[in-house]
Amino acid sequence: MSSSPPPDRLEALDVFRGLIILLMALDHAALIVGGPDAHYGRELWSRPFMAVGPEQMAAFLTRAVTHICTPGFALLMGAAMTLFAAKRRALGWDERRILVHFGLRGALLILLQLFVENAAWWLTMPPGQLTVYWGVLAMLGGCMLLAAPLLRLNAWRLAGLGLVCLLFEWLLMLLVADPGTAYAPMLRIIAFPGFTDGFFSLYPLLPWLGVTLLGACLGRLLADRSGLALTLLVPLGVLLLAVYLPLRLNCGVAANLAELPINGHWWSLLYVIKYPPSASFLALTLGAVALLLGLIHLTLQWWRLPASWLALFGRVPLFFYLTHLYVYIGLRAVLTPQGTDLTGAYVAWVGGVALLTPLCLGYDAFKRRRPAASVWRLL
Repeated sequence: MSSSPPPDRLEALDVFRGLIILLMALDHAALIVGGPDAHYGRELWSRPFMAVGPEQMAAFLTRAVTHICTPGFALLMGAAMTLFAAKRRALGWDERRILVHFGLRGALLILLQLFVENAAWWLTMPPGQLTVYWGVLAMLGGCMLLAAPLLRLNAWRLAGLGLVCLLFEWLLMLLVADPGTAYAPMLRIIAFPGFTDGFFSLYPLLPWLGVTLLGACLGRLLADRSGLALTLLVPLGVLLLAVYLPLRLNCGVAANLAELPINGHWWSLLYVIKYPPSASFLALTLGAVALLLGLIHLTLQWWRLPASWLALFGRVPLFFYLTHLYVYIGLRAVLTPQGTDLTGAYVAWVGGVALLTPLCLGYDAFKRRRPAASVWRLL
């Protein structure tokens, strides 16, 4: 591996992170501002998958597009961890200091989930339905804590460990998991998403640690040959997308973790189990992530019009994430307390992004002025 530090920032990663941040905001705008027909989110392994008719198609396809967000966040976090560690070693940081940084950041993500993000979701619920939610931020924080000690491994060992995590999760789901069992919260956090006595987990650590380690493998390759690695993501993405249909149609529960209907509509080919991520779900979403990231890298060579705007959101993803929930809760309270249709949710999405842009610009400028060791760098 090269001893020189990687580039200060890889713009393609920031631009792509900004893109999936906006898609995530669309999903949450539909959920928070929209009414019950504006958001489709029924991809849990333990309950029947509801077929979608023409009247729900637009909401379903909106939701389907946003499926790339969580795999994209986990993959990019793994890559960013590897690149961060390489840059800090070049600045003289020892391994203990790097581990402490990731330990603090991972713990902070979990705390922000439990006390800041969850507080936002509680504002959208009746008092009697309040739950402790293990969501994306907590999952990313937990995966950061678990992946940090492994970052010195070479790319292929990281990839191998990531695949082992995924295979172990799928074996547990196929051989052990029981939809009727109220698993203890710790088991919900590790492997079996669902609801138990006021605790709700959608993002178990085991499979998403696998994706994070695959991202760490990508980070190793980016540190050596960033341009080549990003370019090769295009054929890799095409390959994964080509694998998706055979997995989805011919491998049944083994690849999908549940029986998924084919109801005669073309969009039923996009029915997937996201909680936990099935093999077909990851083939579809990681294929799209790899293809888009590679294409963004190639496009930046000659067309840069939206790049700086998307990269802005990609540089301050945590700030955007925490802030956007309260922005959309506020928009609903002021403009449409009873909810709205999908078109109204799209309008609210655009309005929320317009409000968030100057806030992100200000926070990005503030963060850039902080030294490398500043606590603000954890955000």
